[in-house]
Amino acid sequence: MRELLDPSVLAVLQEAERRSHVGLLARVITLYLQEAPAQLAALQEAVAQGDAGRVEEVAHGLKGSSAQLGATRMVSLCASVQEAAGAHDLNRAAAQVVALQREFVRVRAALEAVLHEAGTS
Repeated sequence: MRELLDPSVLAVLQEAERRSHVGLLARVITLYLQEAPAQLAALQEAVAQGDAGRVEEVAHGLKGSSAQLGATRMVSLCASVQEAAGAHDLNRAAAQVVALQREFVRVRAALEAVLHEAGTS
């Protein structure tokens, strides 16, 4: 899990949790896990439609939400998708979207483990 999620980012959320924002970490993770699949699907659709502007926009949003949870490789991949879309290189963007989808599977498992730990602490 450590290579998937930046522990310092999670530590900030865990500290906020301890300071009385009860349920904050679980809410942020749950929201991300609900929204990210739709964002990934929107990326795939925008690439298929040749809509570079939409690809760039969706990748930017996913990059921000991934950064909030310390999913550093997701952030990096989203930046690559944004860059490719900005250059109107949708073939490269499509390849990066596939990599993003694979990475999300790993990140989802890591975040579900964090949720499980938070629920048992």
